[in-house]
Amino acid sequence: MSMGVPVLIALVVLLVAALPPWPHSCSQGYLPTGMPGVIMAAIRVLVLMGKM
Repeated sequence: MSMGVPVLIALVVLLVAALPPWPHSCSQGYLPTGMPGVIMAAIRVLVLMGKM
């Protein structure tokens, strides 16, 4: 198992944890879920390319 798989799992957990569960949190926009999503996509590309 490469180092990328645990990192990818951790980022998925962060992405789910960043979802706004409360009505007052919905005004934050896409930043809480967008940044972990971008990081997860970048790491996924690195894992698929064999760089990580």
